[in-house]
Amino acid sequence: MKQKTWHIGIMTVAAIILFGLTGYVGATEWQIETVTNINPGTSSIPCLQVEDNKAYISFYDESDKALKLATNTSGSWVVTTIPGTSGTVADTNTKLDTDDNGNFYIGYQGANGDLMLATNNTGTWATSVVDAGVWPGDIALGVPGNNWVIMGYFNLINHDIMIASNESGSWVKTVILDGSLTGQLPYYALSGDGYGSDSSIKVFISYYDDAPPDSIRYVTDESGIWQSYLVDTIGMAAGWRTSLRLDDTHAIHLTYYDWANDQLKYATNASGAWVKTVLSSSGETNVWDHDMKVDNNKVYVSYMSGGLKFTSNMRGSWQTEVVEAGGTQGRSSIYIDNGLPHISYLNYIGSGGGYDLKYARMSGFTDVPSTHWAFDYVMAIYNNHITTGCAQNPLRYCPDTSVSRDQMAAFIVRAKEGEPSATYCSTGSPFSDVDANHWACKYIKRLYELGITTGCAQSPLRYCPDTLVSRDQMAAFIVRAKEGEPAANYCASGSPFSDVDANHWACKYIKRLYELGITTGCAQNPLRYCPNNIVSRDQMAAFLARGFLGMQ
Repeated sequence: MKQKTWHIGIMTVAAIILFGLTGYVGATEWQIETVTNINPGTSSIPCLQVEDNKAYISFYDESDKALKLATNTSGSWVVTTIPGTSGTVADTNTKLDTDDNGNFYIGYQGANGDLMLATNNTGTWATSVVDAGVWPGDIALGVPGNNWVIMGYFNLINHDIMIASNESGSWVKTVILDGSLTGQLPYYALSGDGYGSDSSIKVFISYYDDAPPDSIRYVTDESGIWQSYLVDTIGMAAGWRTSLRLDDTHAIHLTYYDWANDQLKYATNASGAWVKTVLSSSGETNVWDHDMKVDNNKVYVSYMSGGLKFTSNMRGSWQTEVVEAGGTQGRSSIYIDNGLPHISYLNYIGSGGGYDLKYARMSGFTDVPSTHWAFDYVMAIYNNHITTGCAQNPLRYCPDTSVSRDQMAAFIVRAKEGEPSATYCSTGSPFSDVDANHWACKYIKRLYELGITTGCAQSPLRYCPDTLVSRDQMAAFIVRAKEGEPAANYCASGSPFSDVDANHWACKYIKRLYELGITTGCAQNPLRYCPNNIVSRDQMAAFLARGFLGMQ
């Protein structure tokens, strides 16, 4: 079985896990599309997944009581009814995931209260019963490997939290939290995540415990046995929604609704102890409808209060914006693709009109539309703090502008290790042409200390900060920053590019850049690199995103 790091996301039963993106840090825009109309309405929550800017949304359609999948892979939205599900699905939340081969797996609740799975992993769609008559409501689904599915769910009959896995080829169901221990009081608002591969997989599930004192808890098998841990004691219907995700260090991030105080809260144990933060603002009410994701150790939260909203600490501090105003949005799902938030959600359009299923994606720079070839790259380096743009109000990136050596220093240092201290040049600059007060001194000095640059001239040592960067120089900067100096004879076996001779001073860097998949050259047939061309800011975004963020 192919090893795969996986995540399991659980949606809540009666819940409307709302992915409301309130807006984005820094005057960004949201591009909103209507996917389809669902009429009559529904209380279920669609589930969104995005891969390389292609979106997939699973949802329940009340009009024919069927499970459906919407995609925009063709450039426009296409809705498909999953064969065999018409008339057989309850008003249900869905959970969508894919395997490494791009096959879909959708968890949902059948009309008879069965926990169901639909998949096309054999080439055609098929449905099967995972656990009969449990009325699961809360459904989780993760795909650790091809044809291997783990599902988490609430058993309404026994008030148990369950895990089902088909790793052995048939479904094995395990009670991980026994409802009888709380006198058959229910658990609500399940959400979960996991890490590991094969037999080392560990699962974390958050939930609201209705047993006095009402509390927010999570259960995990990380220690080898299933154990429950307290996060917060709130009391009086405290939960109603939780969303749990793990970051790259396996620290827990959890959002939940505090009914007693009518607040949306966030808790994390990333520091070793639980730290709790109120996310909703004063005056915002009924903020129980929310969803959350963690990407690159940054937290993205959606919620509904007078409209669809988004709050995130991705820019260092928590900031909130409105995605769509009006107060009739809900039941949303959030996904982060290449550093860019996407949301699916339902919008009530009036009596007799049902709901519109809608899709929103963040667009940050006014001069980089979503149709720009470098859109995803530019947004990725923006969301990862590698660029702040070229101008504010409105936010612009200047994609066609050439990159100078001082700008290159800022790009590279931020991508490699983040922002240097504001006082980094308080002891002076190593270069005679870079004053300690130069805006880029801290980046240029750090670049020099890291051995990424030796300057542009010696005696005295100079950097030439205003000189534009050519593609051969850019290759040297990125390769040195990413993995150090290639061997002097790295081009002894030749160059992959027809316009870069093996004796070219930058051949070793350009060849390595090509091998790392950071460049595909400037032209094909024959393959060329154009080493003397000046690098533009849109091209720079692509090089940085491929080199440091793992994009293709």
